[in-house]
Amino acid sequence: MSRPEGVPRAQTVRNAGLFAGEWLGLAPGGASLGGDGSNMGQHVSRLVHELNNSLAIISLQTRLLSQGTIGPAQTEASLDIIREQAKRMSQMVDDLRSSADPYQPRLQTIDVNAVIRYTVEMQQAQLQMDNIALVLDLEDALPEVQADPYQLQQVFINFVNNARQAMLEANGGGTLTVTSWLVENEDQGGPWIRIEFADTGPGISDEVMPHLFQARFTTKGDRGGMGLGLAISEHLVLQHGGRVWAENNAVGGASLILELPVARRVALAAPEAGEGALPECQADGQEERVLIIDDDPIIVRDLSNLLTEEGFQVAVTHDAGQALELLERESADLIISDLSMPQVDGRQFWRRLLEQYPQLVGRVLYFTGDSSSKEARAFLRDSGCNWLEKPVRAEELVQSVRQVLRQASQSAETG
Repeated sequence: MSRPEGVPRAQTVRNAGLFAGEWLGLAPGGASLGGDGSNMGQHVSRLVHELNNSLAIISLQTRLLSQGTIGPAQTEASLDIIREQAKRMSQMVDDLRSSADPYQPRLQTIDVNAVIRYTVEMQQAQLQMDNIALVLDLEDALPEVQADPYQLQQVFINFVNNARQAMLEANGGGTLTVTSWLVENEDQGGPWIRIEFADTGPGISDEVMPHLFQARFTTKGDRGGMGLGLAISEHLVLQHGGRVWAENNAVGGASLILELPVARRVALAAPEAGEGALPECQADGQEERVLIIDDDPIIVRDLSNLLTEEGFQVAVTHDAGQALELLERESADLIISDLSMPQVDGRQFWRRLLEQYPQLVGRVLYFTGDSSSKEARAFLRDSGCNWLEKPVRAEELVQSVRQVLRQASQSAETG
């Protein structure tokens, strides 16, 4: 898909280094942007903003339900949205309580278009009430990205709200067009996914443009607004290794645009027969086999019991080096591995697996409590591995195991 006609080159792209200081509550030169300048004060301000977004969505859905005019399918959809927003709010509060930085992403391999569709579905009723038409132009079969779906949801909600308010105040309505497509950028290490939210509002003035993503900057005056929505959005995009900017469109209105790097998976050649290839993982009618690697014996025991009850054959080891030795003698349909282990850790294990058994790298599910570290985030993003954050609910683990197995089977059929 080519760049839509009439859209000029970016007018402003934010500097990540400068913004990092602003995000901690410091303007250039060390001046406070407001409040007491403490990290906790900044976290609370951002939390209040995002909780208000979720509360607005819940309020809208409960209003729709109370009218009694929607059918069973829409009723269930509204209840799903309410449940999902309650879960999102709970996660934000838990993050604030347990982390020095509650905005560290919990990376997963996700379909960006699915997050876009879900987010605009939540906002659809509000857009209709505000006389705003929605147009989705999403490129099919985009590659996946490593991202936190809840945080991308926050970004998209803020972009939709920004466009909606601009059009409502200027024109009493308008059209919001959300576009996604793949862009090639070899200077940045390969393809990126670009997502554009284009409105038909008044555009962005030259005076406002340089301050658009600045924390606590708002054009609403006494009409409300904390001036945090776009600043939060930029911070979250930068946390994902992406970038964000704003443009005025030649045809009128403005666009908020973000880009995210595609989840990079190593291109693998099929192994030659007899050269490190494992035998077929599963015979007809045989249970799928799972290898669990974790240095915590309690976790190994609990995982083994859970998956055995679910009908899997389970082998366990407390050491990644031993796991590689096991794979010399036995095949595996799925490998569940801790990321942080003594001796051979999860990253080293993955590299050795890539060298010795490349056909298994798509059958690894990492289980980690360390996804917030810079090294862990980089590895999970670059390898494209599937992973879960500790602690994880039993049903979530089983669902993820089955999903990885299904994806691996589909890849083998089409490969």
